[in-house]
Amino acid sequence: WYQRRVHGIATYGPEHSFTSLRPDLKGVNPDDAFSFVPYEKGYQFLLHVERVLSPAKHQDFLRDFVWEFKYQSITADDVWKFLQGWITKTYQDEAEANRIIQEIDWDNWVNKPGYTPIKLDLKSPLLDAANKLVDDYIRLDGNENPEAYEEFEKYVYNLQVYFLETLIEKRSLLKPQILKRIYANHPSLHGDNPEVIYRWLKLAIMADWIEDVKPQLEQFVGTTGRLKYIKPLYIELAKRDKALAGQLYDVNKSFYNPVSYTHLTLPTIYSV
Repeated sequence: WYQRRVHGIATYGPEHSFTSLRPDLKGVNPDDAFSFVPYEKGYQFLLHVERVLSPAKHQDFLRDFVWEFKYQSITADDVWKFLQGWITKTYQDEAEANRIIQEIDWDNWVNKPGYTPIKLDLKSPLLDAANKLVDDYIRLDGNENPEAYEEFEKYVYNLQVYFLETLIEKRSLLKPQILKRIYANHPSLHGDNPEVIYRWLKLAIMADWIEDVKPQLEQFVGTTGRLKYIKPLYIELAKRDKALAGQLYDVNKSFYNPVSYTHLTLPTIYSV
């Protein structure tokens, strides 16, 4: 999900500490640093390490790493120290070990902010299929079902999330009849996975298809208190219907946990 990481870095700016895998959180609320950057950048770093070591040796490293630090809390410095020692021990040739350590490039990947030092090729047949399903829905304009639409229910939830985020990026092409067909076709969009439902509702709101998902939206923000899910929904809703956003907030604010209640206020919602 290269685009998701790019969007997160662009939001903060490539020089911002929050785009590092070791952000400086002194004097700031950790919730303010939340984004997809550590997930996607961290995943790509691990994939980079795997490709440098080889998949088999990467598995050996992970096994030894977990065994070494079981039942402990550790820091990034502990990880890097152990990884360097593991490489030196595993590769008896000193020159080869040093080459591998240099190629991993820990400082640029982990400590420095901004984009990854290497843009990895993350293409896969599954992503291609999800992209094609998005394009087919748009091309068919809601008049008929895409050929492989039933495959969506077989997607792992991360692939369903990717499908929805791609639709969000292309929302200007989505007519009401397309959204209606997508909603009718896929039971997962009526399910209970918050990662999926949150993005579906965000898509519906941003595509100005609010009335059709209003009951689901009311139920979701009234039973889900996690800030990462509800704040974006309130913000996007307030841009289009302040009255409804305020109504839902007033009804549910006593339900929200202290973190959400503190950081989710009407002035906050309306000012963004």
